[in-house]
Amino acid sequence: MYGRLEEDLRSTDSFDMIDKKTKSSRSSKNAVDTEFDHVDIDNSEVNLKNDEVNMKNVKVNMGNGELNMGNGKVNVENGTVNIDNGGQKMVNSQINMGTKEMDLGNGELMKTADESLSSNGNHDVGLSNGCKHYDLAIDADDNVKNSEVNLDNVEQYKVYKSRWFMLFVVCCLNLSNAMMWITFAAAADTTITFYGITSLQLNMLSMTFMFATVPLGFVASWVLDTFGLRTSLLISAWLNGIGGLLRNISTLDVIPADHAYTVLLIGQILAACAQPFVMFAPTKLAALWFPENRRATANMIGSMMNPLGNMVAFIIVPLVVEDVSDIPLALWIVSAPAFFITIVTTFGVRRSRPPTPPSPSAGEVNQPFKDGLKQIIVNKNYMILNIGFGAGLALFTALASFLEQILCPRGYSDDFAGICGALMIVLGMVLSAVAGVYVDKTKQFDEVLKVSLSLAVLSGIAFTQVSRLRDQHVWVALTAALFGGFGLTIYPISMELAVEVTYPVAEATSSGLCIVGGQAQGIIYMFAMQYLTQPLSYHELSLETGCHIAENSTTTVFEPQDWTYSNLYIFNVISTLAVITLVLFFKPEYKRLEAERKITALAKKAIEVEKSNKVTPVSTSQL
Repeated sequence: MYGRLEEDLRSTDSFDMIDKKTKSSRSSKNAVDTEFDHVDIDNSEVNLKNDEVNMKNVKVNMGNGELNMGNGKVNVENGTVNIDNGGQKMVNSQINMGTKEMDLGNGELMKTADESLSSNGNHDVGLSNGCKHYDLAIDADDNVKNSEVNLDNVEQYKVYKSRWFMLFVVCCLNLSNAMMWITFAAAADTTITFYGITSLQLNMLSMTFMFATVPLGFVASWVLDTFGLRTSLLISAWLNGIGGLLRNISTLDVIPADHAYTVLLIGQILAACAQPFVMFAPTKLAALWFPENRRATANMIGSMMNPLGNMVAFIIVPLVVEDVSDIPLALWIVSAPAFFITIVTTFGVRRSRPPTPPSPSAGEVNQPFKDGLKQIIVNKNYMILNIGFGAGLALFTALASFLEQILCPRGYSDDFAGICGALMIVLGMVLSAVAGVYVDKTKQFDEVLKVSLSLAVLSGIAFTQVSRLRDQHVWVALTAALFGGFGLTIYPISMELAVEVTYPVAEATSSGLCIVGGQAQGIIYMFAMQYLTQPLSYHELSLETGCHIAENSTTTVFEPQDWTYSNLYIFNVISTLAVITLVLFFKPEYKRLEAERKITALAKKAIEVEKSNKVTPVSTSQL
């Protein structure tokens, strides 16, 4: 029963004043209570004198678009109002209110540009995007006697405790997947000896994650936006779990030695395919399950589990792997969280979104994936953010993957390299937490991003210089920690900014493609850095090394390299260009926040007007 009567008062006929004396019941503060009320319709103007409506023996029947008023019966049909016993007839009586329309076709009152009121027993008043909802309790059925509208029962945006379980699942998946990603970078030399592979084959185990993310990033974004968060998490959990199992099987004696690396690589590829389905999830989770003033914090927590997984691997793997024979044990320890979270996700995650939205934007229907792609590729601010953030992510990934290979030729042990990697993550998580709370309160995403990236680049350049020197443990650890600390801070901030500057494009699309861009750049930079490595000088070879090199071994052994040119031409130059571009040309507009402010303001105004129970004179000239 949803008809529509556009309010366009075209008739210029004058009508006599209808004077009815009445007294309505007063059962609550929201009841309509009037006396000596008048309705004057004259020269296309509606005046409600004394701001009151007189209705005696009122019977409102909205079922068939019919209004019964005691001895006078008003039938609303096709824009014509017939007063049965009143002797008057209004033909084509429509009232146009500009962009606001009032429809009374089948008992529906709607303001299309601002708010809508549907009559279906329990009235639902919302904004045009369907984000704000009010429950208007009507103490009657379709036929209302002594009508009363209770506006106290207002449904506010609600959050659910289950949001923390969803965040727990995303965190565990991200952590376990990151542990498998960086496993072999934390024990590069021993892995090469165990599997009998080259340095390039070793680095391919880490680079598969980047190769997989680029094409599957589009698929993961589409799955998240089309099928929902639950489907994406299930795909990620099972790919991650099966990949971990195959990695462990590669160490068993039943696998021929010349096929062990192949089985290992297949398992690593499956785990890599799982990454985009969970790596893109924190932004979507924060938008769907958390209120506006907690989104950045929730996004930060979910996103930081990826580098936390790197840190755990950097700590555990060097501690476990004291000899080549310890590689199998390390793989089983690393894969244990993946097996656990696969079971939890399968049986614990039951839905993709909460029953009701926690914020205005969470209730919106996102744009289709293809339409979103078309919008973001022509969005200047988004493309600048994608390139700048992507460069930072790529360089952080490259440094984390090559950290042990960069440090051990200068005499730094695997344990020390693991400590440096852990410090990068720990400080990064601390600063990200601080930044997340800060931007939730201040909304200064742009300022935090630019300052953090600038400090990260300066720290990274310092690290590439001191890492060339021997016996500089304090400075190496300090500069690595600062680079990781400020570098990781930009991660959740950039994800939120990607959503803000592309709104209303779906969250998984805008944030996910930033990660895809970063992984694509990472592939290029990592290949270039390996290509630019140089053999160590005779002098360096004669000095003590921190690398595990098996003497008199018949298998392939690790060969230390000089990474000076790689760090100089790739790390330093690219990072400097990225920060200059972002600082000078990135001028974001917070579209999502602005839309939510408008929605909130309109909602508050609607509540105030409805609770006032006061009708003011309105004319077409005012509208």
